[in-house]
Amino acid sequence: MIELAKEAFTNNMYNGNMEALPKGAYKARIKSAGLRHGKDSKVFCVVNFVVEDHEHFDGCFASKFYCLYDKERNQDHIQKQVNFLKKDFSVLGLPDNQINSKSSDCLDECCESLVGRLVRVNSVKNKEYTNYYFQGLVNDGVADTEGF
Repeated sequence: MIELAKEAFTNNMYNGNMEALPKGAYKARIKSAGLRHGKDSKVFCVVNFVVEDHEHFDGCFASKFYCLYDKERNQDHIQKQVNFLKKDFSVLGLPDNQINSKSSDCLDECCESLVGRLVRVNSVKNKEYTNYYFQGLVNDGVADTEGF
């Protein structure tokens, strides 16, 4: 299934969270990103981040999920998730040639490239879910939070 998820990404999100941040804009550091098995044979690309330099939520951990394989979803749903992920990779400063590489390791390399980047993220409540939207890098993505 991991190979199918990687293939879907290479050939061109349910969004979720571990602990929901309240609605608002945040600066966050990406701590990890990669593939993870979910329930019922689902495979997600998960981007984990920690809020930095916030009066009330400094140190809060959250995650954004992109479903890249789900045997119960149609191909259109998975394609939308792949497109969301690639758009977010671009917003977070990855070059198009890296995102659109045909290498079998493309997804892993993109995920590894995100780790440590300082980003802007919006949290939006949508009924029972909280969705996170990456808005770009803070300065060059490696700056301290003073420059935001």
